[in-house]
Amino acid sequence: MSASCVRAISSLCVALLPIFAVAKLTSAGIDAQSTAKTDALPAVPGGAEQLPGRVTVLIQQLGDPSYLVRQSAQNELGRIGPEAFDALSAAENDTDVEISSRAKYLVQQIRAQWIHTSDSPQVRRILDKYELLDDSARLQALRQLAFLPGDLGLAPLCRLIRFERSPLVSKYSALLVIGQPDAVARSWPAKQKTIEANLAQNNGPGAQWLRTYVRFQNDPQSAKADVDKLVNAELAGLAPFANDAVRKNTLELEALLVNVLKQNFQRPDRATDVLQQLLSLGTNDPDAVAKLADLLVQHQAWDLVDQLARRAEATFNVDPALLYTWAHALRAEGKTDAADKISDKAFKLIGNSLEDHKTIGTKLQRLGLFDAAEREYQHVIKTSPQDTELTIETQARFGEMLHDQDLDLQAAQVVKKLIDAMDKDPTVLQRTKEFGGDTYPDTMRGQMHLYYACSYAGENKPDERRRELDEGAKYDPTNADILIGLYETSVDNPARRKQAMDLIHVADKGFREAIAQQPTTSIPYNMDAWLIGNTEGDFDLAIQYSQNSLELLKNQPEELQINEPGFLDTLAHCYAGKRDFRNAVKFQARAAELDPHTMQIARALKQFKQQLDQ
Repeated sequence: MSASCVRAISSLCVALLPIFAVAKLTSAGIDAQSTAKTDALPAVPGGAEQLPGRVTVLIQQLGDPSYLVRQSAQNELGRIGPEAFDALSAAENDTDVEISSRAKYLVQQIRAQWIHTSDSPQVRRILDKYELLDDSARLQALRQLAFLPGDLGLAPLCRLIRFERSPLVSKYSALLVIGQPDAVARSWPAKQKTIEANLAQNNGPGAQWLRTYVRFQNDPQSAKADVDKLVNAELAGLAPFANDAVRKNTLELEALLVNVLKQNFQRPDRATDVLQQLLSLGTNDPDAVAKLADLLVQHQAWDLVDQLARRAEATFNVDPALLYTWAHALRAEGKTDAADKISDKAFKLIGNSLEDHKTIGTKLQRLGLFDAAEREYQHVIKTSPQDTELTIETQARFGEMLHDQDLDLQAAQVVKKLIDAMDKDPTVLQRTKEFGGDTYPDTMRGQMHLYYACSYAGENKPDERRRELDEGAKYDPTNADILIGLYETSVDNPARRKQAMDLIHVADKGFREAIAQQPTTSIPYNMDAWLIGNTEGDFDLAIQYSQNSLELLKNQPEELQINEPGFLDTLAHCYAGKRDFRNAVKFQARAAELDPHTMQIARALKQFKQQLDQ
């Protein structure tokens, strides 16, 4: 049999190695020959320093005429493992079919080693069966790694940047690393060492972004051209969405890239270039248009919203939320008349259903279009009878929205209208109980006093603030925000501090009893964590409770999972209570990413960043 035929058959066997084990050489004579050949391979002088050269020699030996030499080189490369990954990846395209096929097999084997012995239990859980996940599920796993406390996820993320075959997933992992909060002067050297050690010689798309960031941290001016080169390559590679999964993953990647360019590279001009390029993608896809519109609003790219609306006018014209988005952008540009016309068009498009107006108002609130949401809420409240659950729910939502915007006096007045109606009309009181339970009327009374207290805090009227908090606690002593306010206003008054702590302890006990009775329900964990995290107590336990609430939330109905940003906000405040502002910023940033339009989350993120920098 010719040598070329022998090598071709050998290549086929190697290609089938992931499925069939290669038979061992059992004959004594063959074993002796194999040992001789193995021993004949030169040792590696100088140890690890000579490893790249050794890997190069071994890769060439994958194409040796002798099967034994080829097999021995493959075995040794398998033992070297990740340190040979980059050279083997390059060798996958070798013109020698033997080298190429064996390199592909080894790369596949190394890629399967996602988990290292040094990984924490949390990392091991996240990366379990990672090789079986599609790109969407892998992005979710990467996010979980990125938002582990401290730097637990840093080395695994860098490892995945290096081993990932998907450029999108590799880049996403790199951008997650770049976007991590960091007190540079204190922790950057150690972080840089971890990054460089795990990236090794890899020069894939994710590694290029991360290496550029390392250069930027050390010399921003010299890295500017590299940032431009990477952005230009990204823009050139953007293509119309092939399917829903590609659309979702691409938009998620580009949204993260825009944030990183603005916040970490200080390049808002290039962030705008990315947003501009996205306008050319998927304007015939209503879901893509809606996602793009929200992304543009988040970055206040008003002229681009206008451009998107004109490109996808047919989609905008049948969606009230998109029309309101367009009107919001025009108003921000000073085009008031045009904005009013489009806003009126959106209002009429909703029709006569007050329930639909409330639903659209809720959607607009979540999109940060507060003026439009107010118009919808006000329409429902003025038109719907007071003794309906629709009116009661809308008043509660409207009050919460105004409170989030620091418009607390207006929020209190909205809720006071409900309180006054309950006091005058037993039907309204009964309907309120039917809507939220027997204690809901007192819950709303407590909320009204909380809003008044917050309004007085903004006016720097401490006595009035304390009075309203005291009144609120009479009606709802389990309202964590009222209790936190009592705690904050008792700093210089030991008697009031004791009263506040007594109420806090009672509420804490109640939350723990609820946890014991309903251990798989997320809300009691979150409520207790929020209370302790913002006052005093066992912060480690509060952090654990908050983490429990987030874990349990994953198994809750989809309509409850919308609470994830709020639960992350709780976790961040628990870390802040412990004075761990790095983790506070990390989790608050994630909350802001998921819910960019809630002002309280944005304000807390700004505060935690300031405290981290001190």
